[in-house]
Formats: sequence, C-alpha cells, structure tokens
Amino acid sequence: MPALMLLTVSSCQSDDKATGDAKGHLVDIEASIGTATRVTYNGKAAEFADGDCLTLLRLPKDGTPDLGSNSTNEQALFTLANGKWSSSPLLYWYDEQTEYDFYAIYPALTPSDDINDMSLKGNVVSDDIMFANKKNHSYSDGKVSLAFSHAMAKLVVNLNNIANEVNNPGNLTVTVKNAQTHYSMSISDMTISAKGTTSDLQLTKQQDGSLTYSLLLPPQNEVTTIVVNDGTRTFTWTNTSAISLVA
Repeated sequence: MPALMLLTVSSCQSDDKATGDAKGHLVDIEASIGTATRVTYNGKAAEFADGDCLTLLRLPKDGTPDLGSNSTNEQALFTLANGKWSSSPLLYWYDEQTEYDFYAIYPALTPSDDINDMSLKGNVVSDDIMFANKKNHSYSDGKVSLAFSHAMAKLVVNLNNIANEVNNPGNLTVTVKNAQTHYSMSISDMTISAKGTTSDLQLTKQQDGSLTYSLLLPPQNEVTTIVVNDGTRTFTWTNTSAISLVA
C-alpha cells in the first residue's frame, strides 16, 4: 500500500500584448505550470482554467514581499477569462527602465486569509497551492511570465493489489492518521510549513475506476499510519518510518 506524491504537468498561457491608456501600459501576465507541479483531480486537466484567480505582488527590486496592511507592495487580483488574465485593481508600468520583483500565489488569497496560520479547506482545487516569481524584471512588451510550482504534497494510497482481500472494495474508507492540517506560508521562499495539532483525514477516491485514494497535505514528516475500512473490518498499515511528504 505505497504512499507517494503524484504530480503532473501542463500549461496555459496568453500571448496578447499589454494594452495602454492615458496612465501608460498595463502590466500583463502569462501563467504556465512548471514540470511535475500541478495536481490533477476528478479527471480535469492540469492547467489553468477560466475562472481561476491568483494574487500578484509587485515590489521594488530585491524587496521583501509583504501582504500586511502597511505594506508598500502593490497587490492585484488576476482572473482568467477566455484565455486572458485581467487584474483588479489595474497595475501599470511607470516607466520602461525600473526593475521590479513579482510574486504570485494561486489560488488567490482572500482578505480573511492569515498566511501565518492557514488550514486545509478540504477541497483539492482550493488546496492546490502554487507559487511563482519573476525578479529583476523591467518593461519589455509589458508581459510578466510566471512559471508556477506546486507547494503542497499529495499522498496517494493504491489498494488495487488487495481488491480480492476486502469486502465491498468499491466502497472503502481510507484515512491517514495524525496528519497536520494547518500551515504557514512564506511568500519570499515560496514554501509552506506544516504546523499545529494533528487530525485524522479521509482520502478521496480517484474517479478513474481504480482503488486509488489521494489527499493534499502541507509538507511534513510525521505521518506513518493509513487505516482502511471495508464496512465490516478495519485494516491498519503502519510504515516503519515516517512518510516523507514533500512539495
């Protein structure tokens, strides 16, 4: 009953040129998903889709990304529609020479999010956190290319080899014991660190006809035990050492 991370790749990007108005040229972005980084779920493609939102920070070159209320970082919400990312509020290039650092977070953060104490939302889409940055970047054609990397770990439990040994194999309950669900987020390092107390969490059956179950978790190194219940019996598997769940 192996446990491992399963990460896949795809990309989606826009080639539209930045547009301008009386204030100057708009900041335009293209977003792609780097090698082995995006989690697939429920048969959906591992790529950005219309309706996806991300948070973009622009700050002075070599500055510190900060989401605080007193931050001098410029912040905007970018939303993908018809293959084109648009921002709110609008960001403009002030000139063509000044270099900036850009940091992006997907999914977009909300005003209620506390990056020092985040928790799993129980939804593989909203928990699929990715980071990207573009440093020392000045105006060229107005576009900022962002290559996103996956920050969570994906735990996968495959039960296909024991399908004949359990009752009602199509309706199993698979649980990971003592997993950390809270985490902090470092935008500058583009990392996530597990924290807080542990919980028992149920994995979701993948919709591919197999007896494969998965769950996104903050990277951590204390998980050892998987429990399977077939409705009448409970099976417990404990690894001899902690499972290394890494981004």
